[in-house]
Amino acid sequence: MVPPNENNAKKIWTELRKYLPVFALFKSDRASIDTDPEAQDPLKAAVKEAIKAKEAELTAITEYVRSEVRKITNSTLEKLREMDSSLRNATFNPTFTPPKWDSLFKASITSDGDIPINKRGSGVRRLILLNFFRAKAEQLARETGRSAVIYAVEEPETSQHPSNQRMLLRALVDLSSEAQVIISTHTPMLARALPDSCLRYIHIGPDKSRSILKGGPETNDMFAQSLGVLPDNTVKLFIGVEGPNDIIFLQAIASALRNDGVDVFDLERTELEGEVIFFPLGGNNLVRWSSRLEPLKRPEFHLCDRDVTPPKPPKYQTYIDEVNARECCKARSTAKKEMENYLHRDAIIAAYKELGINLVIKSNFGPFDDVPREVARLVYEVSESPKVWDDLLEEMKSEKESRAKRILCSRATKHMTKTLLDELDPDEEVLEWFEDMKSLTSEKGVRE
Repeated sequence: MVPPNENNAKKIWTELRKYLPVFALFKSDRASIDTDPEAQDPLKAAVKEAIKAKEAELTAITEYVRSEVRKITNSTLEKLREMDSSLRNATFNPTFTPPKWDSLFKASITSDGDIPINKRGSGVRRLILLNFFRAKAEQLARETGRSAVIYAVEEPETSQHPSNQRMLLRALVDLSSEAQVIISTHTPMLARALPDSCLRYIHIGPDKSRSILKGGPETNDMFAQSLGVLPDNTVKLFIGVEGPNDIIFLQAIASALRNDGVDVFDLERTELEGEVIFFPLGGNNLVRWSSRLEPLKRPEFHLCDRDVTPPKPPKYQTYIDEVNARECCKARSTAKKEMENYLHRDAIIAAYKELGINLVIKSNFGPFDDVPREVARLVYEVSESPKVWDDLLEEMKSEKESRAKRILCSRATKHMTKTLLDELDPDEEVLEWFEDMKSLTSEKGVRE
């Protein structure tokens, strides 16, 4: 066995680093100015890349200047020799230091009206620098050849308007489809917008010992007490879906349709303004929610996956009937297997093309195909060829299916248009979901 020494340890660490994710921490207690490393490093990198692209021209400039310096030096020496013959054998050797081009450019950030970032409000500065922080982390991952990134963000709500808090959370949830995201928060809105499986509570016991508790019924009571969750009178509608990916799906497809000129319920605005609250109800735990929201006296819209093929009734039909029996509440089941079955193949192909993966999907998936599983298989066969999907362990298949589901809901939905949706949903079922939401938020719908 080779005895350990400093050189061996360094070599081992160099090799191990290739397999470890990049960890990037964005702190909450910071000045947030445009001289922060998170802002400066991506800008400096951009300057270096621009200079590298013009390297030949800059080298020519350097050589031209060097030549001109030599000319004037030689001319000076000749004049000296004319003046003093004793300097006939003298030599001048000019020392020429090539410029560091990247140090000549000082980049900073200005916004509308040429206002420097450090003159903007703290919330805007922090929001901008958070995204520079993301750019820096991705740059580091590329430079080190590591594809995995863990983003840790301390209190993303700091200095942010409530609508920006919701927008930021949606962006971080979207980012979690590609990387692991860890946030710490003391804001009830952020905590309640995430599913139980994503929540962790750091509990300090009477003996000062610390334990990390996973989100769930008992832990959620601790969250409520710790964060001081109070009733929110601005809420006009609760939307219950089975999981966080369904939330992302509805948000993204509503925005995509509105961008395509379709007058559907403005889910983005109402959610950002706190008028709509999503609840990921958790599949098999749906029955526990059939009356939990009733005491809050707000309209409710619930959307469940059908899961089973006709003529069998939808999997959660009993739950749907219970919700529909309540005043100002509407529950539906998808006519297809689940939400991903409403995505057109063109939108799926476009989403993966953004990620550098060229999928070939010859036709749209059927109404009861397992779309996330099928897409995961296609991605694996393209990316890992000649490996075979059927040779994978079921655990690995489920992991890849979960990633495919996140990409489908967060990315493919953004490529949907009314034309593509009509091809898959001629009965306009998806539009009816948003019409139900709109009608429930009307003045008539709110229960006082």
